[in-house]
Amino acid sequence: MTDPTTTEQPREPERPPAAGPQTPAPPSRWTAGRIVMLVVGSLLALLALAVIGSGAYGLWLHTTQRADGYVMTSSERFATGEYALATRTLHLSSDVPSFLYGRDWLGDVRIRGESENPARALFIGIGRKADVDRYLAGVAHTEVTDVDSSVFGSTYRPSYTARPGGAPATPPARERFWVAQAAGQGTQALTWSVKPGRWSVVVMRADASRGVSADLAAGAKLPALLWVSITLLGVGLLLLGGGAALIWFGGRERRAPAPAAV
Repeated sequence: MTDPTTTEQPREPERPPAAGPQTPAPPSRWTAGRIVMLVVGSLLALLALAVIGSGAYGLWLHTTQRADGYVMTSSERFATGEYALATRTLHLSSDVPSFLYGRDWLGDVRIRGESENPARALFIGIGRKADVDRYLAGVAHTEVTDVDSSVFGSTYRPSYTARPGGAPATPPARERFWVAQAAGQGTQALTWSVKPGRWSVVVMRADASRGVSADLAAGAKLPALLWVSITLLGVGLLLLGGGAALIWFGGRERRAPAPAAV
């Protein structure tokens, strides 16, 4: 039996076990420095691809698009029912460094043309815009105002502006203001050493009769094209390597240091 006089002692509350040292949360692996490296590396890679593409395109032009030493466009048909075809002003600014027009960079320019009817002699001439305007004043002719084409040349659409008037007073070859000209039957090639100024290209029948239809192409020597293309490829590869390195260092997994042994 239990002694009624005995009082029961209250029990002490159990104390929770002492908490051990808490493990700190691992730091975020995306630090500001690593994000900057990834962004800069991605931008360098994109820039490198553009530079490499430009260099590769230049090499393609140099190796596949040269004819007699000139990098030429494809031949396209230009036509008018009037007496002449003329381009709008070709403005070569004197503010552009003159060495860019020199033989080491642009080199000579060539315009090649052939009449739709080989029996009809074709005239191609380049003159100062003011002289061409005086010659064609009052002459029915057509200005080529623009040429639209797709990147791969699948669509081609020249834009024309008609200028009303009558017949020219003299055949074009009799004029003395042309700085370069070519005339005759069959394929004609005009070569011109580029100079600053305002110029215009004129295509006519050699006898100045009405109706002009010819296949025309233009090009330039571009002697610097090869080494410029190679330089672009080299710079692009360097940029690509730098961008790839930044992306790798910025995105790689960094292992946390092993805990020290107790």
